[in-house]
Amino acid sequence: MLEPSRRCPSRRGVVLAQILGGARHKAMHNRLGCTLVALMLATVTLFQPGHAQRVAASPKSKPNIIFIMTDDQDYVLGSTDAKWMPSLDKYLRKQGMEVPNFVTSIASCCPSRTSFFTGKYCHTTNITSNGNLRGSVTKMMGQDLDHDYLPLWLQDAGYSTYMVGKFLNGFTYKAVKKFGCPKGWTVADPLIQDFTTDSEYEFSEDYPRAPNYMTNCQGEVQTYFGDYHEEVIRSKALTYLDDGAASGKPFFLYISTVAPHDAKGPGAYPQVPPAYRDLFPGVKAPRTGNWGKPVPAAVGFSKQTPNDFNVTDIDGRYRARLQSLRAVDDTIDAVMKRLACHGLLDNTVIMYTSDNGFKLGNHNMAQEKFTYFEEDVRVPFLMAGPGVPRGVYVPEVAAAMTDLTATIAHLAGATSGNISVDGAPLPLDRIAAAYPSPNQPGAPASPIRPRGLLASMYDAGSGFDTVDMDAVDMRSEELSAQTGGGLRSLLQAGASGAPGQPYYGNWSNIQLIEAWLDGSMSNLAGKDYRVLRACSPFQAFGAPMDPRSGGHTCYKYVVLCNSRSLAGHGPVRQLFDLGRDAVELQDKFTQFKAPYNGIFKRLYDRLDAVLTVMSYCSGATCRNPFIVIHPDGSVTNLEQAMDVKFDDLYGGFKKFSYKRCALYYHPQNESADLRLVPEEYRTWLA
Repeated sequence: MLEPSRRCPSRRGVVLAQILGGARHKAMHNRLGCTLVALMLATVTLFQPGHAQRVAASPKSKPNIIFIMTDDQDYVLGSTDAKWMPSLDKYLRKQGMEVPNFVTSIASCCPSRTSFFTGKYCHTTNITSNGNLRGSVTKMMGQDLDHDYLPLWLQDAGYSTYMVGKFLNGFTYKAVKKFGCPKGWTVADPLIQDFTTDSEYEFSEDYPRAPNYMTNCQGEVQTYFGDYHEEVIRSKALTYLDDGAASGKPFFLYISTVAPHDAKGPGAYPQVPPAYRDLFPGVKAPRTGNWGKPVPAAVGFSKQTPNDFNVTDIDGRYRARLQSLRAVDDTIDAVMKRLACHGLLDNTVIMYTSDNGFKLGNHNMAQEKFTYFEEDVRVPFLMAGPGVPRGVYVPEVAAAMTDLTATIAHLAGATSGNISVDGAPLPLDRIAAAYPSPNQPGAPASPIRPRGLLASMYDAGSGFDTVDMDAVDMRSEELSAQTGGGLRSLLQAGASGAPGQPYYGNWSNIQLIEAWLDGSMSNLAGKDYRVLRACSPFQAFGAPMDPRSGGHTCYKYVVLCNSRSLAGHGPVRQLFDLGRDAVELQDKFTQFKAPYNGIFKRLYDRLDAVLTVMSYCSGATCRNPFIVIHPDGSVTNLEQAMDVKFDDLYGGFKKFSYKRCALYYHPQNESADLRLVPEEYRTWLA
């Protein structure tokens, strides 16, 4: 049994540590204050039902929420594996839920983070770049997007809110003086980038060499000379966790790391503190099936000569990325131990993700992100705490960054102001019912049952308004009586899905990926794309190859605008069956030739129609795009849509296309079936 420590650092102790000289002294104080808890955590399992707490949390109380976001962390290349990040594995993977089909809707830092904070796709926010003209904090705060977004919603729901680390690209001293701090934070402690001119900043994502901070954007910038980014972030995060624990209110703590992003300077590797520099000797970047293999010339992202990169540099960078992430892993460990100090483990939800992924030699690109390939858009997502299934790997549920916004707001009992978010709360209770036993290797034998039907009963047309838990519990009993075998038998799809497959209600498993590339890299700039990622038990081309797929595959349908070929050949179209081609080398458009027919045409018709809806969606139509095509609500997922009785319907829609490629988003550059888009777009799209 885990006993709470009586040696959590007092507020006086934290202040003393600050006086003594900053991050290192404060971190040392914190470590000493929780030594006993660290020893106990090595021998017990977190989140055990009924373990002792200093302050017992009411089952009805709102959970604390800690959200950790890394920068440029890959998932496909294995950086979250237990051998690299043992604390992440121990506390979140084995004690919580892992969603392998989690994506960002845009593989770029600022637009992805803006999507998280606002709960909106970037075609709605029009934050499409890291540069000042079409993105960065300059455009985000210049458009007042921080006047109605997640931190403010949480404050309105009674939360204290804390932020430490990277907020958005371009958060410089000049930006602070112009805009002040973003709204909605009890304490905002953002990293200050050290660019002095707009031209120096444009398209650069460099971090300052030494950590620069400006707490609540007041006073002058404080530089922690001699300290490392992750050490400073860890120390500050623990301080705000202490403050939140002492506040008497639920708290939201946003921890945004620097790692594993490259350090400042041409060709620089990620910053690695000395203690980690000898880790993982000889490790090399994974030689995946697409490593060193060029993308088609029509796409144009890579050089056409295979293996056209510096292998030694790629391997060195991969190792440095893993080393830098070990510092993040230590932050996870420290946060868990500090929660134990305060007796908050049973009332704190922890989420872990990255703003985008990263490639290292994949598709013949030495290192970068920005494309729609899985290495760039598929990112880690792990979650643990009360109400979260324990020790489960959930391949059947696909989700995106906007769903995390909705999930956090839902758990907090918050409403989204005047915003209708594009995501939906994760169907945690349905996931728990589908997995009565953990399926992660090494996970505890008995899962914790989530409290209530967290979001599983949401109406795709009504946003994520908070659920009346008493009504939900009553509905649960009714469902159990109707099905004769409890909730689990309801989840066996029957008429609602494939036999033996879990049924997740109105969860569409549809995600949009989109970009208007305006950066300085010539192989990318000026290319636009809209991509639909649709996961389903429907197997058009055969069973998925991954034994952990749960019988589900994901289809990725791409429409790309390349100005070099648009006029003569139209947009580039690609279709990948990720269940059978995880490395995206077998484009179905090269296997099936026009005029299309059979299963390929049927799938193509449906994916294109849904892509069109998603490209102009907002709120409810993003959560369930099929409602536009099937207004009666009879179809909510791809498998249902594949019924042959809908062949003529889907085959009659005009295909999504581009009129011109541009560095920016505007619907006048696109073409779509007007029946599938909101009225306000139709003049431009005609």
